Amino acid sequence: MEPIQLGGPHYKICECDCGAEFYGRRNQKYFDPSHKSKVNNAKRDKRNEKFKPWFDEMIISYRALQIGIKNVDKDNWVYIGKLTKLGFDPEVATKGLTGKDGNRYKHILDLAFRLSDDKKYVQIFKYK
Repeated sequence: MEPIQLGGPHYKICECDCGAEFYGRRNQKYFDPSHKSKVNNAKRDKRNEKFKPWFDEMIISYRALQIGIKNVDKDNWVYIGKLTKLGFDPEVATKGLTGKDGNRYKHILDLAFRLSDDKKYVQIFKYK
């Protein structure tokens, strides 16, 4: 197959391992921007691989909280058993904050939660 002319005199082989041959600028490494994106995305995925279990745990807990907030009582409490069946982990790695009422809450994105003193209920709030 004839190499593709991309406006440069230098014969190149795309560095994303696709094997595309082209003529390009001296500093051009990739056939087109999508090939460069593919390489950079792979590098980012490799860098973030060690964080994947934490992210997955946070995602599962967040989804459980989203369902749980629809089932809270008038004081925003829900039984923890309902949430743990959905995969909620009250010890998920999150940021902490202190509410206006002086209680310590953990939060994931826009949902804040705290355990009751007897650890049987979870209080959930949505904030902006």
